[in-house]
Amino acid sequence: MTDRQRAEHEASDRSPFVSMTRANAEAPDEKPGATPEGRGRKSREHGGGVSGVTATTEPFWTEAGERLMEEVISRGNMMKAYHRVVSNKGAAGVDGMTTGRLKEHLQREWPRIKEELLNGTYQPQPVRKVEIPKPGGGTRMLGIPTVCDRLIQQALSQELGPLFESGFSPHSYGFRPGRSAHQAVAAARRQVAEGRQWKRPYTRAKNLIRRGLTEARAWKSAYNGRGPWRNAGASHMHDAFGTSDFAKLGLFSLQQQFHRLQHST
Repeated sequence: MTDRQRAEHEASDRSPFVSMTRANAEAPDEKPGATPEGRGRKSREHGGGVSGVTATTEPFWTEAGERLMEEVISRGNMMKAYHRVVSNKGAAGVDGMTTGRLKEHLQREWPRIKEELLNGTYQPQPVRKVEIPKPGGGTRMLGIPTVCDRLIQQALSQELGPLFESGFSPHSYGFRPGRSAHQAVAAARRQVAEGRQWKRPYTRAKNLIRRGLTEARAWKSAYNGRGPWRNAGASHMHDAFGTSDFAKLGLFSLQQQFHRLQHST
């Protein structure tokens, strides 16, 4: 065994997820708790019989979900999530366990947690309620999950984040990796500096004409004497900016989505 292999082996022994790795090595073709009939929701469907519609769609989503969860609980992803949670520190949840005790807990409980995640039976613990003071007075309620639940959340975020990131609008700055509210303000200032504002009536009229309004209506709307808030909800602005324009920016009508869901059920 080379020095590098010996170092990797020793690092593996110190990992809180070593039990998972060794179990896979000892029994690569078996999964804990598996039965000849299958596992979890999919096995129940095969045993009890389902409708034709469910039979054609549900297995696909079950298998896709299992494959994704296997990526989530992979050793590399879990170790990355573990180091992130431990480095963030933070307060304990309702169980009182700190980040310093997380490794010991995982070395003892990880096989059970892993199997529950694969089966879809994992149940997060309640969130601890904490009230913190506001700078201007009063308090703000804060929810603190347990350290173990924070680990699972971080592992899920690392796998799900890249899947959804490509679908976000380039103009979206909230709760995205590498983006912040300060960047959103800077982008807005750049647009103002570049002249992308409709404050002047002449500019507003020209832009409305470019958006398809007739000249008469555009000039009348631009010089109607109303402020930006009243103009924002006016009919000429609705005609100039349809829902498709906002959809391109990733902004969808909640009312339309609600009606769509109503008709789909």
